[in-house]
Amino acid sequence: MRAGRRTAGTGFGGLMRAEWTKLRSVPSNLWSLLAAMGLIVLFAVMISSGNPGTYAETPYVDRFRFAHQTLTGDGSIVTRVREQQSDHPWAMAGVMIKQSATAGAPYAAVAITPGHGVRMQARFTTDIAGGAHRAPHWLKLIRAGATISGYESADGRTWRRVGAVSLPGLPPSAEIGLFATAPGGERTVPMRPALMKTGPAKATFDKISVTAPALRPPWRVDDVGREDSPEPPATALPPDDGGAFTLAGLSGDILGQTDDGSRVIAAVAGSVAGLVPLLALGVSFIASEYQHGLIRTTFTASPRRGRVLAAKAVVLGGVTFAATLVAVVAAFLASQPLLRRQGIGPPAYPDPSLTDPTVFRVLVGTAAFLSLMTVFALGLGAVLRRVAAAVPAAVAMALAPILVTPLSGSPWPQRLAPLAALSIQQVKETDDAFLLPWAGRPWTGPALLTAYAAATLAMGWLLMRRRDA
Repeated sequence: MRAGRRTAGTGFGGLMRAEWTKLRSVPSNLWSLLAAMGLIVLFAVMISSGNPGTYAETPYVDRFRFAHQTLTGDGSIVTRVREQQSDHPWAMAGVMIKQSATAGAPYAAVAITPGHGVRMQARFTTDIAGGAHRAPHWLKLIRAGATISGYESADGRTWRRVGAVSLPGLPPSAEIGLFATAPGGERTVPMRPALMKTGPAKATFDKISVTAPALRPPWRVDDVGREDSPEPPATALPPDDGGAFTLAGLSGDILGQTDDGSRVIAAVAGSVAGLVPLLALGVSFIASEYQHGLIRTTFTASPRRGRVLAAKAVVLGGVTFAATLVAVVAAFLASQPLLRRQGIGPPAYPDPSLTDPTVFRVLVGTAAFLSLMTVFALGLGAVLRRVAAAVPAAVAMALAPILVTPLSGSPWPQRLAPLAALSIQQVKETDDAFLLPWAGRPWTGPALLTAYAAATLAMGWLLMRRRDA
């Protein structure tokens, strides 16, 4: 045999076979994998189970604070939304005409939002985009019979029509006024960890003007859709159209129940729970060898320590990806009939398919996220070399954003942490834009996690070269 020729036992392929043998021969490693798989499936089944018809019974969300008067006949309302305070891109503040101040009553509204400009919405089904503006901005609604027209303006003099809708059957007397709301529990499905604090909306209106031939005062403030007793309004409406009025809205929303990605999200709802045993697996796959002195045998058989770490990363990442992908697909298949039984089904919630590009990205991307997190933990184990120190460190680095982000009120702790890779699970903006990092950029988080994993492996490799086994 020539001196430069490698045998199967000393080449990289031989190293991977050796690491695969180590991985499958240690019972705790297998138990960690099984625990992660079981948690992924268990969470999907638990979240997808519930009282049948829960979603089907209420095909809309209609919860907001409404300051209104009774309008008899035709008329209009004009206001300037001087300031809007909300950290949710779909918070709304504006003017509305509604059949009555009860949840589910037909309505038409034009509003300003922090992230989506001016919107005209009606009947829980119509959504017309206006200009890409934020407060301060002028808004106007005009009623002419059953037709409601919405307008916007930058200065209150030159108006641009946003759109017009028809509300058949709108009675002669209807409610007209100001409203504010910010999506909270109503817009988010209960399948995500609440990674960011959401508070009620707050908007300041001024230049308020209501014109109608038969307007009956006074102004009233109602919490539409609120089941418990409403809070009294903090202030009264100004007596004239030159004053300012701050309306603190509810945590709620105004929209029809549509496909919000729930049927796909259910399959990956247990990914954070399944992450904990995988982090322990990643750390122990190398740190336990240090603690028991077995790493010396490994380095004797293969003195090139970087190749040893690379083989561990490839084997661990590949096995974790395959195992979690099986679990995620199983969770997806198990959750679908349970969700349909709850009323989350066609036509509002179409049946998702494994061949759909978004579904494919979410499921495969979740397995890749879990695999990269396990490799990240492997690198951390190589740096710290003690299971008792590295496992808490890995768990803290991975899950700290769930605690820190709500306290900080900023999305950046989550965006810059390894958990940012959850952005790969984005399905619909109604869910993902607020609870998941990097809204609209699903691949940014995984790229950041890849950098984290590469950095810990590189640091582990440098320390492995400099320290004794």
